[in-house]
Amino acid sequence: MSDVLIAYYSRRVQNYASGDIKDLARGNAEILAGFAAEATGGTLFEIDTAKQYPEDYNACTEAALGEKNAHARPELRGHLKNADAYDTIVLVYPNWWGTMPMAVYTFLEENGFAGRPSCPSARMRGAVFRIQNAISPANARKQRSAEAWPSKAPALPPRKTS
Repeated sequence: MSDVLIAYYSRRVQNYASGDIKDLARGNAEILAGFAAEATGGTLFEIDTAKQYPEDYNACTEAALGEKNAHARPELRGHLKNADAYDTIVLVYPNWWGTMPMAVYTFLEENGFAGRPSCPSARMRGAVFRIQNAISPANARKQRSAEAWPSKAPALPPRKTS
C-alpha cells in the first residue's frame, strides 16, 4: 500500500467546466485526483455524502452555502478503513463559497488527520485554484526533478476542540 492518500470530493452531473455549466460523467476534481494518483502511486479515496446534492448546479451551490453557514458536517457514504496507513494526504475538492465542501471537513475530522503532511488542491470554476506540494518527499524520486518539490508538505491545522 502506498503511504500517499489522494482523497477527493468531486461533483458529477451539472458542473462548471470550460466557462459553461455542463453535464459531466466525471467531476473536475475526480480527474485531478486521478492525475495525482498517477504521479504519486497513491491510493484514491472518494469522499461522498450519504445524502446527494441537487443535480441542478445553482440549487447545489445554494445547498452548499446553507451547509457552510450552518457549519454542517454531512454524513459520508463511505469511510476510510485505515487512516494510520498514510503519511501524506493529498486533498482534491471544488472551492465552494471560498472553502472546502463541508463533506471534506467531515472526512478530515473523522479520520484524525490534524498535523499530518497535506497537499490541498482546490478547483474553482473549472480551473486549478491552488495546488501545493502534490507529491510527498518520499515520492519525489518518481519525478524527473526531485529538487522541484519542497522538502516537506504543509501540515493540516490542529483540530478545533470547541
